[in-house]
Amino acid sequence: MQALLNRQERMFNWEDKMKKQEMQFMDQFEQQKNAIKAKKLGDQQKELLKDMNQKDVDVMLARHKRELEAIDEALAAEQKRQMDQMKEQMKSRNAKLASEKALRQIKLAEIQKSKLKEA
Repeated sequence: MQALLNRQERMFNWEDKMKKQEMQFMDQFEQQKNAIKAKKLGDQQKELLKDMNQKDVDVMLARHKRELEAIDEALAAEQKRQMDQMKEQMKSRNAKLASEKALRQIKLAEIQKSKLKEA
């Protein structure tokens, strides 16, 4: 009976090993496929660049430059907005802390005053 259990366990282990090996092969195939796609895309881009004349390249570069400038402006505006928002939050937080501190000091003064009256 033990021999049958051992044999069954080996079979399950073998199936697991086969599944793992199959997954490794599939991963390798996927990597190869991606590498081939990347190479093909690179080759196509090289061909396109060869076919383009200098004027087209200049137009494309100018468009990219404008897009990058627009992105930089948007990022700067967003950063400014976030900084302003953070400063506003800090002001309100500091004002709240200051009012709480003032209230504590008033309560402390009242407690001291009542203790002085009692004494």
